[in-house]
Amino acid sequence: MFQVDEHLTFFEFGLGGQHFALKKGITMDYLLNEHGFITKLDNNKIDIDFHSDNIYIETNKGIYDLSKLSVQKKDNYYIYMSEKAVFKLEYLLCGKNFIKRRLSLKFFEKTELYKIGMSIDSYDEAFLYRTFLYGSGAVFAREGKKGLFFGFENPYFYLSGNRVEFEPNLILEPKEEFDCDINFIGLYELWGEKVVQQIKYATQKVGDRYYTRFRNPSEGIPLYFSETYEFNEYTKTYFETDKKPFKFISYDNFSNLPYNPGEDIKERYFKHIDNCVKLGIELIIFNPLCENKIPNEDLNSYWELFPENTLAEEIYDYAKNKGLDIGIYMGASVNVKGCNDPHSNYTDNPKWKKIDVFGDISRENCIGSKEFLHWYIEVQKNTIRKYNLKLWNWDPGPGDCMYCFSENHGHLKGKGEYKGFRNHLRIMAELKREFPDLYIIGFYGNKRYGLWGYKYIDQHEGYWEAHIVCDIPLFEDMSADRQTASDMRFQSNWNYYFRFMHQTLNHGLTFHMTQDCGWFNEPDCDKLFDYCGYKYALLSVIACGGSLTLPIVPRYLDKEVLDFYKYWVNWQRENWEYSKNTIPFGEHVGVGVEGYSKLIDNKGFIFLVNSGYKPLNFSFVLNERVGFTGGEVCINNIYPERFPVKEASYNDKIDLIVPEYSVMVLELADRLIEDERRERPKLPTYIPTKAGKGSFFASGEIKKIIDSYNITDEIIKVGDKLNHCSKNHILSNIMWYRPDRLWLCVFIEGEMPKITLNGEDVALTLETFLCNIKLVYFADITDKVKWNEINEIQTTAGELYLQYENIPMAFYGYDRETGNYNAPVLDTSIKITEAIINDDNIIYPNEKNIIKCKVNVPYEELEGVYNCPIWGMDCLFEYKDGFWVYEFDNPTRVNLILEDSKIAVWAVTKDRRESETYFLKINWKLS
Repeated sequence: MFQVDEHLTFFEFGLGGQHFALKKGITMDYLLNEHGFITKLDNNKIDIDFHSDNIYIETNKGIYDLSKLSVQKKDNYYIYMSEKAVFKLEYLLCGKNFIKRRLSLKFFEKTELYKIGMSIDSYDEAFLYRTFLYGSGAVFAREGKKGLFFGFENPYFYLSGNRVEFEPNLILEPKEEFDCDINFIGLYELWGEKVVQQIKYATQKVGDRYYTRFRNPSEGIPLYFSETYEFNEYTKTYFETDKKPFKFISYDNFSNLPYNPGEDIKERYFKHIDNCVKLGIELIIFNPLCENKIPNEDLNSYWELFPENTLAEEIYDYAKNKGLDIGIYMGASVNVKGCNDPHSNYTDNPKWKKIDVFGDISRENCIGSKEFLHWYIEVQKNTIRKYNLKLWNWDPGPGDCMYCFSENHGHLKGKGEYKGFRNHLRIMAELKREFPDLYIIGFYGNKRYGLWGYKYIDQHEGYWEAHIVCDIPLFEDMSADRQTASDMRFQSNWNYYFRFMHQTLNHGLTFHMTQDCGWFNEPDCDKLFDYCGYKYALLSVIACGGSLTLPIVPRYLDKEVLDFYKYWVNWQRENWEYSKNTIPFGEHVGVGVEGYSKLIDNKGFIFLVNSGYKPLNFSFVLNERVGFTGGEVCINNIYPERFPVKEASYNDKIDLIVPEYSVMVLELADRLIEDERRERPKLPTYIPTKAGKGSFFASGEIKKIIDSYNITDEIIKVGDKLNHCSKNHILSNIMWYRPDRLWLCVFIEGEMPKITLNGEDVALTLETFLCNIKLVYFADITDKVKWNEINEIQTTAGELYLQYENIPMAFYGYDRETGNYNAPVLDTSIKITEAIINDDNIIYPNEKNIIKCKVNVPYEELEGVYNCPIWGMDCLFEYKDGFWVYEFDNPTRVNLILEDSKIAVWAVTKDRRESETYFLKINWKLS
């Protein structure tokens, strides 16, 4: 007889039966028929009738239609009986605008589980929205002004006619219980703007369009803001964001501290740890401090991270004694031999290994193997317990079952993707169960499962590393810290709008960074400090709502920096509950002013960010779009200066001027504050030109600012060395650590202009980006300007800006320039008609591999054909002999941090129409 209780298993680990307590009066009403299926949803604003709700299961024993089986009702669940199986449908949670339910299965004989699906009604419009890489997010349906989202909490469901289905491809033993991923259904009104992605500049360009390292997979489908908002409200319950803590973290993977340090580096590590303490950091993520030993087949084994009587142990002890919590980066990028990638060859146990498409035993372990999975979880628990670690991670990720043709791993041959996803979550869930306070950072291996792979993640890396060589967006800026911060916000916005990720999960990077760990082996780069950008960078993280993560801890910390950090870090910690309600609004990053509201019961904070070089006029309406639902409130500006803005009520328009390169913080409170603005001169930054001519008054106040800094010869030498070794790779300018100079910047996409200042030629330097993107030029004009006089300037092209620290509040603003930065729109008539990799859709190691495809649109009409391969950035095909062709060398699998069992291929026309994505199924010849 089927065992029925209130805590069904998530596989064997009891994580599927969560029940959530919600406030009375906010739950949605639903009506069920006698078989337990939905006939009506009503959220007190709108309602919708269902006519086709049903669940069916396809196996090698037959197809089970639950609406045709005998049924028993038990409280909030229904039991369906057949001769060979028993099923349970349980209604778990009813929120304000959604419900959750879960199907549980038990077969009396060994069974191959092929497909699970739900029937849906026909709607005016219904489409599947995918998230990074290609993982399914939700089906969105529109019926007049009514909207619905529905699907399963896994990345593999798809829309097939009037059905939402996925294929588990599992082999279930007799009476083995299987809990299906949650089936969710949401109901809401359609309102707000339609959101499409926008990119102004990036290091990759085709024609007149910029694109990033990884696209949003459903970039051609705009969503109403209410669709994004309501689904984000749903995913809060999936991520359990009410439990996500605020952390202040030092992330040493991107620092200039070496891996496996010698005794000569010890004092620098101690200094680094001391500075972490001074800043108020609570958790330090060490790089590997030695060539650690990986665990062996013994269940009591562990990763030997800090061996006794070694420098690694001494550094560990020093940090612990200073009160810091300890984590460690465990990824393949810095310690291939000692990382915790499941592909590592811990032992040659053949039961653990993947069998490839040719029947050969691989060196790679399959997390579908029960024996390997049990061992893998236990040795990680042993390691975390032994060193009392508070942070853990994988890079690539906890593992997968892809390309595995074993008959003994509980999945069908060559179809292990879904079981890999389930066991990927199970590994993290078990660690969280054992160590409830464990903080987990997610990297590329989590991204392969899209939205649903992040359930137990506390902070994730975003789309890509915040670094120029990773083909990120570019911003019209010369500050290293601001570049990092603007890219971080860009990704955070994409995470909210296109991945439905909660803002508290954002990778809150601040201070300058580079993906090139060790900063090109420049040991002193932490001596360089970005005086112009550090405040902007810190407030960017707080605006987006993520935990604060420093890739570089400055070696020299003055009182002003410490005071600023201590104030705002404490502010974020104290107001963390408000950050859990962060809603982005306004423009996309780099296009205009962005807003981030953080309101509870119509009180709280609004952050406005201008990432450009002009003060901008900006308006927003105080309504639901920013999380304000009614009443009266007083709006105060609390940063960078304190002054009252206005008394306001629901639907009022708020007009503001947001200074260039700045973050403005507003508070919505019960009363207006006193005006604390101090009178200050109108110092110029942006220099308007007409017919290439302009002028500015070089105020003595600017001279006082730059003369107040004493940048030592030591710092200048470090900067010169960094600039020399980083040319063509990262920001190569020097102004971000030279606030003692007055800099002229020219923003122009193209060739270097000619500039004269007071009749003399100005020698410009090109800011170096990849792919020959020429965007920013600069010059030191400190000794060329006439102080306390009008200076005349001429340029043959471009817009001009003066860069110096302490930019004041703006007295006037400019309107945002319009531009077509939108992604292409979906056109279902454009199709990839065929695609193949090599001749058999198998990737071979150490060989040239070729993808070929055809499109039903003539060559001359296409901007290009792209693929998103499993090893890196989106790539452009070449046109050869009637085919679109892409050739590549096979990457080394041990370093393959991102992969999927399919490659996405799509076409874009010159008039910005995009095909549906073609998914090319692949296999590997495994090593």
